Amino acid sequence: MVTASPLLLEFLRSSGDPVTLADLGLEFLEANGLPMTNAVRPFRVEVEPRQSKKGNTFYSYEHAKVPLPEGLDTLLRVGGEVLDFGPPRLSQAGNLTREGRARITHHGLDYDVLAYLTEGNKPYWIKVHAQKAPGKKPTKPGLVGGRIV
Repeated sequence: MVTASPLLLEFLRSSGDPVTLADLGLEFLEANGLPMTNAVRPFRVEVEPRQSKKGNTFYSYEHAKVPLPEGLDTLLRVGGEVLDFGPPRLSQAGNLTREGRARITHHGLDYDVLAYLTEGNKPYWIKVHAQKAPGKKPTKPGLVGGRIV
């Protein structure tokens, strides 16, 4: 059973100001079942934790048809850290995309975050994945490779 808390994604303009739901337009609000009263709110997403087959907590989010007002110049803050995005490149499908990465700490655990902002014909596709960062396992007390005599 997953007991971790949701991970917050925040979409920002290149200036660092929040992207609001109104910036995404009426069609986006309607398509996502959001009332107009929410239009002044920042575009933020809570991603629920999931559990891998090995029992590790991870977070995964995808969203298609997002009309990002600044397109690939949009910034993304995940768990309080702004991702470092590389320059635009072509995706496997031939669409312009930017890849962002960061290592964040979420509730005392380190996570590696990988995000894609991809330009397509439906304007933008977003994918964010965060998984536990590899690291040393805590040392277990006890003797290894010998015996007390």
